[in-house]
Amino acid sequence: MKKNIAVYLHGETVVEAAMLAGIQRFANLQTDWTIFLYRVAPQLLPLDLGTPSIQGALLPSFMSREISLLRKKKIPLVSFGHDAVHGVSSVVLDNETTGRMAARHLIEEGYTNLIYFANGGQRHSPTRAHGFVTEAERLGHKAKVFEEGPRQRQARKWSLPLQLQDFADLLRATHPPLGIYTCDDVHGERALEACRLAGLRVPDDVGICCFTNNDLFCSLCSPPLSTVTFDMEALGETSVQILAEMLDKTDPPAREVIVLPPNPVQTRRSTQFRMVRAPAVSQFLTYLESHFAEPMDFNAAAKAAGLSRSSLERQVREVTGLTPGQCLKRVRVRECKRLLQETDWDLETIAAETGFSDKSVLSRAIKANTGQSPGKFRRS
Repeated sequence: MKKNIAVYLHGETVVEAAMLAGIQRFANLQTDWTIFLYRVAPQLLPLDLGTPSIQGALLPSFMSREISLLRKKKIPLVSFGHDAVHGVSSVVLDNETTGRMAARHLIEEGYTNLIYFANGGQRHSPTRAHGFVTEAERLGHKAKVFEEGPRQRQARKWSLPLQLQDFADLLRATHPPLGIYTCDDVHGERALEACRLAGLRVPDDVGICCFTNNDLFCSLCSPPLSTVTFDMEALGETSVQILAEMLDKTDPPAREVIVLPPNPVQTRRSTQFRMVRAPAVSQFLTYLESHFAEPMDFNAAAKAAGLSRSSLERQVREVTGLTPGQCLKRVRVRECKRLLQETDWDLETIAAETGFSDKSVLSRAIKANTGQSPGKFRRS
């Protein structure tokens, strides 16, 4: 029997477009499904519009009225977003873990005093702040949360120039090296501007890592911003998979909550404090990025960094905690994982493209890194 599935998503932002891609990837495999995408005003349901009967629905968790109406009509549905919905199967983003990951990243990079740049208007911003502060304290560091300062409070009306001046004052008063985690990419850009106002250098004096749904924007900032992201395609695909399971069962479970973890931190120039202190190591790592697919000559790599082989070994270990060989393997494994996720290439081809001698060596490296075989990692 044909199933009509309603999806409530505008699809106009980077986030929504990625979610739709995930939904489409799964839905294309369902020969009996027809997707109805509703980009109309949120208060208009397909039931209001006289469209074909709906057998299932996907919609954001903040659409409480629509969720309530669909539940009354006993239509199977799955919500997605930052919050789980009581009594409804939901796929939610693990915002607290983003804060913990950012705190660990900044501390590992050498930043000792931490600040979370918050947005009081975001419901999920306090959750990220809590993860950030508690993880910093667990690791023996202090962390502050900044939302507004004295100028802003005195004005009683929000103003970007006042917010930037207040934040710049806080940065001047905090001893470097200072690490900032921002609630979103907009505040990441503001943090860069506040650092300029305060006369502080990024990443020399201040490191900035931001949560973002637009990784391209952050990569184009000056300097490029390190980021924590979610796989929004996975959010869409996981949501639609749960709905499919509900539709296939005569007695589906009353409620299921899946928590989607964030991606690993994407490290860029804005948090490379250790690299600033060790330019030769930075040159070596840049060399690896350009030559990882080739048989590695570490003597040539040391020469490119202006070091002897023994000095290279010592400095790389001091800065990264790894040997040069381990740094190379980390780059190769990263590229293998990317190709497993983004291509349908066989293992022999991926091994050849990433510098592994054969697919067996590649498989062992992926298993050691992820706990999964390459095939299982690709399917996950």
